Amino acid sequence: MNKIFFYILFFCFLQNCGFTPMYSQKNGNFNFIIESVDLEGDKFINNYINVQLKKYSFVNNEKKFQIEIKTDYKKNITAKDLAGAATDFELILNTNVKINRIDDNNVEDVNLALTDSFNMKKNEDKFEEDSYERLLKKNLATSVYEKIIFNLSKL
Repeated sequence: MNKIFFYILFFCFLQNCGFTPMYSQKNGNFNFIIESVDLEGDKFINNYINVQLKKYSFVNNEKKFQIEIKTDYKKNITAKDLAGAATDFELILNTNVKINRIDDNNVEDVNLALTDSFNMKKNEDKFEEDSYERLLKKNLATSVYEKIIFNLSKL
């Protein structure tokens, strides 16, 4: 009987640990609004970043920002086999972010240069390789988005 009581009590404590995601908007830690986002570069990455940043355009707060994002995505060959076919790739995402803070009194500009990379092996199945590359592009875009939100929350 004591073991059953202990397991029930232990399970209740695990359910109420108080975990909340760091970048969750439910926390109320973000007191800014993104008025406009101008994007240039890779369409897939830009669309993903834009969808994520739209969450912050419907809030009414005092801090207002305009953001310009330029992405440069490259897929470089890092290794080849004896026949000369590529076996390893390096995916590089260079992002330049210009943040304009718009207040009644002043305009403040912040420039960020972000670089993320990932190494990928070639897959024999072209469809799986393309699917994996799209997943990695999404992960790189998520990393850029999180860095932008982090820097906006510091301003």
